Amino acid sequence: MISIMSFVVTYLNLGGWTDNIIEKWLSSFVIAWIVGFPLLYVFGPIFKKAIMKSLSK
Repeated sequence: MISIMSFVVTYLNLGGWTDNIIEKWLSSFVIAWIVGFPLLYVFGPIFKKAIMKSLSK
């Protein structure tokens, strides 16, 4: 999911397909992974617990 989202945002920010889109996308992907993975690791269990609690009512 991170790869798709980082590609879409890069594509839109560059205004379409350019010669350096792959380079820019890979750079964005690395940054998104560094930010996204820890956030998922920290907040994932919190959201899961909240969802399970709300569904069990």
